[in-house]
Amino acid sequence: MKLEYYGLTIKPEGRPMDILVIDDERETVEMVSAILESAGYRVGKAYGGGEGISLAVKKKYDLIILDLMMPETDGFDVIDELKKHDLSKDVPVIIFTAKDLTEEDYFRLRQKVELIAQKGKFSKEELLMHIEKIKHMQAGKTKKRKSI
Repeated sequence: MKLEYYGLTIKPEGRPMDILVIDDERETVEMVSAILESAGYRVGKAYGGGEGISLAVKKKYDLIILDLMMPETDGFDVIDELKKHDLSKDVPVIIFTAKDLTEEDYFRLRQKVELIAQKGKFSKEELLMHIEKIKHMQAGKTKKRKSI
């Protein structure tokens, strides 16, 4: 049984979320990071899928924002790899991509991600609102574990 189940390793509730941004486009990583940092979040930055996996399996993040279309290791492969590691398998993922998703893409992502957002069609406010919802959902899960 994991210690988190008993609420023994949970950080104080008021702490900022640690969010990892993974995208091969440096401008996107920097823009999303600036939005998140200005809202009080702590941000890790990865400029490709392989680097993102390396960071996510070494440090426990509260949320991952991930692009799908990346060379070498795409977002689908990143998700599959993260689900294999104890530290990253339960971390919520927001897909932030310019890719026009097919039915097959949606099927592959089903039940693996919290949200799919299209670049250029999603506002800063919407992104922050969804992150807050995820934060509250996580807090609710933590409280349930503590009360068991």
